[in-house]
Amino acid sequence: MPKAFDAANPPFDRLTPHEMETLRAALDIVYFRPGEPVIDQGSPSQALFVVIKGTIEESDGAGLLALLGPKDSFDSRALVHGKSGHAFRARDETLCYSVRDLRYST
Repeated sequence: MPKAFDAANPPFDRLTPHEMETLRAALDIVYFRPGEPVIDQGSPSQALFVVIKGTIEESDGAGLLALLGPKDSFDSRALVHGKSGHAFRARDETLCYSVRDLRYST
């Protein structure tokens, strides 16, 4: 359970202390190599990601949409809608928190 997670980073700053502990218990840290896909466009995701270090490229079929860096989160759309509307790929060596879908946690 990573204790260094920044709970002051929105939207996590709105959680109660109990909700924050539940969230911390669901956190993992994942590593992505440069160029490694994190979520493919149209694919489901079982986690919300928060960048710790590095850069994530967000793109669609037409090209690059955004560069995501430390404290940026992605892809809530995949969790809510069942699939990602965009592709996410590591631009360089990247560490992210991975927050499992808490609906399926025991």
